[in-house]
Amino acid sequence: MNTPLVTVLLISYNHADTFEKSIQSVLSQKTTFPVQIIVCDDASTDGTLEIINKYSNLENVTCILRDKNVGGQKNIYEALKLINTKYFAILETDDYWCDDTKLQTQIDVLENNPDCSFCAHNTLVNYTFEGKTKKFLNGVKTGKFTFPPRKITKKYYIEPHTSSRVCRTEVMNLEEIKNTSVLSSDISSNFYFLTKGSLYYIDKFMSVYNYTGRGIYSGVSSYRQRYNSALRIKELNAAFGYKYNNLLARFFQRD
Repeated sequence: MNTPLVTVLLISYNHADTFEKSIQSVLSQKTTFPVQIIVCDDASTDGTLEIINKYSNLENVTCILRDKNVGGQKNIYEALKLINTKYFAILETDDYWCDDTKLQTQIDVLENNPDCSFCAHNTLVNYTFEGKTKKFLNGVKTGKFTFPPRKITKKYYIEPHTSSRVCRTEVMNLEEIKNTSVLSSDISSNFYFLTKGSLYYIDKFMSVYNYTGRGIYSGVSSYRQRYNSALRIKELNAAFGYKYNNLLARFFQRD
């Protein structure tokens, strides 16, 4: 295999029902460049490992199978340390991509916009336990979003889902965030990459977020979800040495 341009981190834990659809959505991508896939499983116990083993012999697939559960935060952080390509994407394997031109589209954007630290798009939220779907983002048009110079507003700051992002590897400083869970949260990770460059957003559905009611985020109360989001922002604030405190302190009061 030629040198890959992008690494896709597949983050799995007890996703036996969804893993195959997730990895197939990556393998089916139509690209003009090689794609490296790294599966990082956090000691699944439900049959996920047997499914992963079916793909372990593929040339572009590397499987990291943990002996014991280390938790979502550490699993993602350790996975990020394995990236040696220009770009990367994270896909939790209870979600999947629904457009086979996703990677090509986003890499083309990033190659043509060196000021952008990441590219993202809209996501369809599938409420699996209720049988309904909705848009992840409403009313956001295709375009470039930059770090707000004075305050955070919805005009300047949006929160695309993890499954929608392709990021520029060189802007990520793992030492800066090694003691945080910044990159395991949509809110804080989007803000993190916005401080490293612009976001190019594409108003198109190219991924599906399965809101199961059992996940790390969907499986807790709305109060706990808000608390966890606030904690991630607090960690991010500290990681930046409170450089952006005037913005982050008002984060949940943005207009």
